[in-house]
Amino acid sequence: MDALAVSYAGELARWSIETVIVVPGAFTSGTNHFARSGSPQDKARMREYESGPTAKLAEEIMKGFALTAPANADVSEVAKAIVNVVDMPARQTIVSDLVGDEDLSNAVALNSASITVAQMVGPAVAGVLIAAVGSGWAFLINAASFGAVLASLGLLRVTELHANTRAGRARGNLVEGFRYGGPART
Repeated sequence: MDALAVSYAGELARWSIETVIVVPGAFTSGTNHFARSGSPQDKARMREYESGPTAKLAEEIMKGFALTAPANADVSEVAKAIVNVVDMPARQTIVSDLVGDEDLSNAVALNSASITVAQMVGPAVAGVLIAAVGSGWAFLINAASFGAVLASLGLLRVTELHANTRAGRARGNLVEGFRYGGPART
């Protein structure tokens, strides 16, 4: 699928249609999906593509990836970043539901600080646990720690949550959001 998406994006680029494809494993070294991707069954059509306007497209794409991928690119870090794109807004939403407007900025700051501390302390604790009891037990202890999170979510008094009014869906909201977040006009 990665090869198909990149091929499609390359063909669209020939007509000045720009696309963005997030491919966590598309690195020029390590986990190179293109080396193991399939090839078209229709060999005549493949020869047409290779001799037409998309000739040498695969080599151009790989050269482009080689220029953009940092030398220390790590697939797991890209995957974590993609998870954070979804996780952080959801986490901030629940924080705003748990506290009132007067405490919201403090709650968001405390939430961000706790995440940062967990990211710093967590690997150290994991290293100590792995050295002390082995990786299997460390994973089991980590899984059990999620029980506390689930228990606290189960103990939430839903009736006491601070319901926030959500913006309604209307035509033009997306454009309005880009205008708001875009460069300031004076």
